[in-house]
Amino acid sequence: MIHILSKICLCLSLILFFSFSGVASYTYADALVVTKAMKASTIAEVFVTEKSVQVEFEVGAADLASFQNLLPDEFFEKFTGKTTPLKERWKLFFENDWIIQADGKSLAGSVRSVVSEKRIVRDEISGDPILEQPEDAETVVRIKLHYPLSQLPKTISIHSPLKPTSEVQPATIGFMCYHNGLPVNDFRYLSSEVTLDLDWSDAWYSKFQHPNYQRQFNAPMSVFFYVEPYEVRKEIVIRPSDLQNWVDLDLENKKVITVDQQEVIKKRVAQFFAERSPVVVDGKTIEGRLDRIHFIHRSLRKTGIIEPPVDLDIASAILGVLVCGVVCFPFAQVAIENPFAEPKSLTDIESTELMTGLLSNTYHAFDHHDEKRIYDRLSKSISGDLLSEVYLETRKSMEVKNQGGLQISVKEVAVNDLQQLGLTTSQHITFRCQWKVAGWIGHWGHIHRRVNQHLAEISIAPVDGQWKIVAMKMLDEQPLDLPTDATATR
Repeated sequence: MIHILSKICLCLSLILFFSFSGVASYTYADALVVTKAMKASTIAEVFVTEKSVQVEFEVGAADLASFQNLLPDEFFEKFTGKTTPLKERWKLFFENDWIIQADGKSLAGSVRSVVSEKRIVRDEISGDPILEQPEDAETVVRIKLHYPLSQLPKTISIHSPLKPTSEVQPATIGFMCYHNGLPVNDFRYLSSEVTLDLDWSDAWYSKFQHPNYQRQFNAPMSVFFYVEPYEVRKEIVIRPSDLQNWVDLDLENKKVITVDQQEVIKKRVAQFFAERSPVVVDGKTIEGRLDRIHFIHRSLRKTGIIEPPVDLDIASAILGVLVCGVVCFPFAQVAIENPFAEPKSLTDIESTELMTGLLSNTYHAFDHHDEKRIYDRLSKSISGDLLSEVYLETRKSMEVKNQGGLQISVKEVAVNDLQQLGLTTSQHITFRCQWKVAGWIGHWGHIHRRVNQHLAEISIAPVDGQWKIVAMKMLDEQPLDLPTDATATR
């Protein structure tokens, strides 16, 4: 439970929509990345289950030479002029061209089929097969490979050398991977080597070690917050299997949520959020009402209600909850609270992401010129007792000497090194943190560029349900060498 709690609290995704006086501005937490990898000449889909790893290739004409060792004899002879027996060529393919390893050990693969079929035409955003497949689609070679598993591995690695030679150009491969039926990544171009960390207790949390291969919707809970002139709306997207840790949804040891169960689950979830989802407007708690709750499907292309209801796989089932609060007066500030308990533990990656966020928010507070707004934003990341000290130290570090008090506009904050000091508790963690701050300012016809490196001991703790910096001891601060300041363009 602690493991899941940490992930939910730290994977919280927030999108704010503001619309006042007919003018709307939008801030999006997630950027849609479109790679066109589903349009590649070759598509590779990898399916990892408890019993095996299966690979399905869809090879276009442009890449057939890269897969020549799997092709029938007549095609191989056409490409190479050689007569190497098919079984020998299969062995070469599994040993040299396409290698799958479980926990670092190569798996023995076999060819299940090699057939000629029409290409599956896919949506250019999501990669999902389109409903009406064209009759004139390109003819491709569909290859199915099978790798049996003798035990449940912790990692699966895919090595795809397929390097160019004087006769053969490398294949361009669009890549998808599934663990127990769940997509691990969005369509991406396959590099020469990728490694998948497997979570056999819940395939939702299986992920590739390289961040480029993580899927867009990977948070177990997302919150979308809409602020309009006289109404505040909050949409919550969450997996029932994660919510089971806080409210009994009768899902233990089940793999499917049947249609008969779904209404009962929705009622229990609605009651949970009604009691734990306050919205505070100008310091006053606004009573909300449950507007709608549905099981939904989600893809890069669209999100929609599952209608009519069908039985759902428990690992991929998602609920959408809409809570509304009516405000009968003009307001200036809105706050939402995390409906879950305080965070319990942090991984190394989560710690770095959290510290980067806290430091970035601290520096970008000075994007405002009004002191009250600066303090308000600082209070999101810094505890009250530390506010004044951090305010003065940060402002001082951003000043350009001998330029009349002008301040650098911060463009980037990057944590270079983060080491946890001592034992961690759910209430207090101390890090030795090194980070860089990069920025610039235009003045007197010149662009002043600055990069400072800082070293400090920083303690964080959950305050009002979210992590904040509660103590900071600066150990070192120094500017890094940069090219001479450039003359501004007239």
